[in-house]
Amino acid sequence: MTEKSAVVEGIKRPVGQDDGKNRTQRVMLRFSMKAHVTLGGKANSFTVTTVSVNPNGALLVAPHLIPVSSQIVLENPGTREKASCRVTRAPREVSGGFEVPVAFEPPAPNFWKIEFPPSDWRTAGA
Repeated sequence: MTEKSAVVEGIKRPVGQDDGKNRTQRVMLRFSMKAHVTLGGKANSFTVTTVSVNPNGALLVAPHLIPVSSQIVLENPGTREKASCRVTRAPREVSGGFEVPVAFEPPAPNFWKIEFPPSDWRTAGA
């Protein structure tokens, strides 16, 4: 397993990332934002928190179950920038809500306003 950099609430630490499933580097980043989604035919807006982000999307914790393939609009409260995304896999129930994996549609690699490490980056001694 290779080691890659991650940011957890502003602190860099190495995190194992090569589980054979990841196609892009994830950065562990806790960030609250608004999610706009239609559930049961009704428009809903609520706060979600990121667990990890990558140039293609994120893993979110949402207070409500959001079905796979649902369309979500994420809104950054600081910049008011919005990005459309789709739920890519079935959410998993966790403490505090549901882990919801999302992918941007269309791609929005600059939405997070962070610079991702290059794909070949390794920690010292890795």
